[in-house]
Amino acid sequence: HLRSLVPLEGIRTLKVVADAGNGMAGHMVPGVLAGLPVELIPLYFELELASGQDQRVTAGTLEWARHHAPPAVSAVLGRLPAAPPGGGRVGEFIRDLDAALRA
Repeated sequence: HLRSLVPLEGIRTLKVVADAGNGMAGHMVPGVLAGLPVELIPLYFELELASGQDQRVTAGTLEWARHHAPPAVSAVLGRLPAAPPGGGRVGEFIRDLDAALRA
């Protein structure tokens, strides 16, 4: 519906830089922009949990979370037990996130 509101004829190609933060936006943005006069420059479009053992993706995601978490998150985590073992790749990520936010 929104595309019907703006005539696309004659619009020059726009360069769009999108930072998906290794989240779902990396999966959604290409579909949303499909058919538009857009040159997409994707940043961090790989889903973290789909990256397998690529530690660069995990490290970047954890560093971002650590940097952006308010101090209250660390304070609350300090009163709770550490994340439990198990859970496969998701559990491993949760334990890494838990440790990063407690640091």
